[in-house]
Amino acid sequence: MKQISRRAALTGSLATLAVGALPLRARAATTVTIAMQNGIGYLPIIVADALGLFGKAVEAAGAPTTQVVVKKFSGAPAINDGLLSNTIQLGAMGTPGMLVAWEKTRGSYDIKGLTPLSMGRYSLYTSRPEVKTVADFPETSRIAVTALNTPQAILLRMAAEKQLGEAGIRRFDKMMVSLPHPDAATMMISGSATIDGYFANDPFITVLEANPKLHVVTTSEEILGHPATSGLLATTGKFVSEQPAIARGIVAAIAQAEDFIKAKPAEAGEIYLKSEPFNLSKDALTAMIRDNKWSTEPHGIMAYATFMAKIRMLKNPPTRWQDTFFAPIAAGTGD
Repeated sequence: MKQISRRAALTGSLATLAVGALPLRARAATTVTIAMQNGIGYLPIIVADALGLFGKAVEAAGAPTTQVVVKKFSGAPAINDGLLSNTIQLGAMGTPGMLVAWEKTRGSYDIKGLTPLSMGRYSLYTSRPEVKTVADFPETSRIAVTALNTPQAILLRMAAEKQLGEAGIRRFDKMMVSLPHPDAATMMISGSATIDGYFANDPFITVLEANPKLHVVTTSEEILGHPATSGLLATTGKFVSEQPAIARGIVAAIAQAEDFIKAKPAEAGEIYLKSEPFNLSKDALTAMIRDNKWSTEPHGIMAYATFMAKIRMLKNPPTRWQDTFFAPIAAGTGD
């Protein structure tokens, strides 16, 4: 063991006392990074950032020297990697992504949901007039989803089970093609032969529903029987245990942002367009924001978890939704 002299120990003690005596504004600020992708489902983050709600709520929670920074990432894998490496502290993701991360990191990084962000809608569109239900898609169909493990892909398999029974769950696996939302929407509107189906979310739903050559086959709410959490903020157990005040403040800021969105959807739309320019009229954007549901209550968590276990996306699913969220959300209501 390395020996420390009495003089060195005294010097160290005085230095510690001096740092402790510094006023709060003189101490180094803690920087917390929130990572997100583009999407209207992450509007509460955009609004909270634009209105300065993160800083105010975190200070009110007891962490006055905190700087909250929002950064945009290109995809979910980069966000997951950032959480594991601690280059980011919070990441926005979908419910299935959080459940997979929760299972993989139990007992290590302990990734869970910190707060829901939205209960966004998903709609399955087709250009085939004869397709009225998912069972009507021929085997030659190609249906666009962003990836095979996304909410849209899982919802399509759920819809197949409802229509065709358990034997039909995998029917669409060979029919699904991975495409970014902008590409899929452009193909559907142009009448491209590459795809004849697309499981869309907003703002692309708002664009597609104006096209008379396309129609909705089913929706997420119809498949699940109720609205479900589509976007949420996740973080690690280490962050919550080491920075409880910051965690509480971020939850409060998201709740305040959602109150603003519901009370002032037009203003929220203007904030959104500054962050993510999109070719929508002000009225259409306002209507879209009103049509979506904004809540910090988790819903549909167990519906996703149970089905993901059935299709082996989860080996050890949660027995309660509360196990997949941190307090204070875990102490509230949900399903």
